[in-house]
Amino acid sequence: MSEEINKATNINMNNAEAGAVAVSAPAAYGNTAGAVMPETKKSRKKMGTAKKVLIIILIIIGALAAGFLVIGTQFRSVFLTNTYIDGINAGRLTPEEVNKLIVAEQEEYTLDITFRDGSTATINGSDFGYTYDATTSLRDILADQVPAHFIYHIIGEGPRYDFESTITTSYDAELLDALCRTLPQFQEENMTDPTNAYVAKGETEFVIVPETEGNKLKADEAIEAIKDAIDLSQNEVVINSQECYEEPSVRSDDETVIEEAAHLNSYLAASITYVFSGYTVVLDRTRLINWLKQDENGGYYKDADFWEENLLSFINEIETAFNSEPNTWEFDITGGGTVTIQGGTLAKSIDLQAEHDQLALELETGTVTERTPLRKDITINHGIGNTYVEIDITRQHLWAYDQGALIAETDIVTGIPTEDRRTPEGVYFVNYKAENVTLRGTRLPDGTYDYESPVRYWMPFNGDIGMHDADWRNEGDFGGEIYTFAGSHGCVNLPVSFTAGFYAWIQPGTIVVVYSS
Repeated sequence: MSEEINKATNINMNNAEAGAVAVSAPAAYGNTAGAVMPETKKSRKKMGTAKKVLIIILIIIGALAAGFLVIGTQFRSVFLTNTYIDGINAGRLTPEEVNKLIVAEQEEYTLDITFRDGSTATINGSDFGYTYDATTSLRDILADQVPAHFIYHIIGEGPRYDFESTITTSYDAELLDALCRTLPQFQEENMTDPTNAYVAKGETEFVIVPETEGNKLKADEAIEAIKDAIDLSQNEVVINSQECYEEPSVRSDDETVIEEAAHLNSYLAASITYVFSGYTVVLDRTRLINWLKQDENGGYYKDADFWEENLLSFINEIETAFNSEPNTWEFDITGGGTVTIQGGTLAKSIDLQAEHDQLALELETGTVTERTPLRKDITINHGIGNTYVEIDITRQHLWAYDQGALIAETDIVTGIPTEDRRTPEGVYFVNYKAENVTLRGTRLPDGTYDYESPVRYWMPFNGDIGMHDADWRNEGDFGGEIYTFAGSHGCVNLPVSFTAGFYAWIQPGTIVVVYSS
């Protein structure tokens, strides 16, 4: 039995050596121990070694992976080796650390300010909290780097990374505002107000004096311009913008001042000469200059109210002089011809409104003229009008005109042509009229009068000289040469038949023209 088993075993061993698989034979006999046991242990030993190697490899790989992960994570907060920013080696530094290096290389910020008047000032960033900061751009650079690229620096030198940062600035606006307001140029006592262009009197005409700009700052606007320069990181700024300074409200090219100069030159070019008997006056630049007002800068201008006040005053002056001169009248007499009459109580009357308007126009247009004042009714019988009584001493005749129509006429008797009894020539007006009046001459020492003449109708026009009926004369005793030897004491004697109707027509104020033809 044992031999069979040994044979079988040998056979199996031989088969095994021959490459056959014979492990099933012992199982057939129910024996799992036998000669195969030493082969199984050897195999298991080999398998254990392999596992150990595998585990070691996996551990190494894991350690490398963990290390890679740790190192890679580190390079998410610091820059890769061989990274340069703004020329600074930033390798293995955080953005905050690099920012400190960048800021340290920045010079202190200063701003040089030049003002309109040429004065200057310098402000330092440290005085208003001016700071540099590149942190934001550094973080952006860090965010864009690939942490895994650190491996290049393990296996070799690796590439160089070069970047430029963006530096931002900030400052304390309130500190800057307060600092600017302490500068000399912002002090009121150092500021000069602007002046407006104005009209001044030159040697021959009015000229425009140009405006001055001054250097009075608008503080808020000037500080805003300074802030704008700082925001742009400028180191120099010129404060010369009109928005930063108080400006003149009137400039030399403004239409208002140009027109004012033109108007004033027009006014002062005018020359109106008034000439009438006993009076001459010239209204020109030497007088008109005083009709203008001056502002605080000495500039001339026309104030409408003040100008009008002077214009009216001048016209009143002309009227007073005109009315005080000896009256001289031109008069168109009945029957043809014109006589010049001097004297009388009727004053020539200036048409004040017409004279005002004419003079204002002449001044406005720079007129040069010589004339007399404009009178009322100047076109009607040389100002006397068309309702009047006409008395011709030479022809000893009277005519009565109403609105230019002859309504009555008669022969008359005037005063004896002597110094004390003549009827005075002139242009008068009826003072009043009365009935049943006794006319008396000079009172004598004994209390009587040199004559007394009762009359029914009395119409005085020159004191105690007037027109009246004369019932002591016959109807045929009027006209001719009677007045030369039997004339009145100066009054105008009228026929009784004529007087009643004439008295009814005439009124106080009716003009009486007395002349010798």
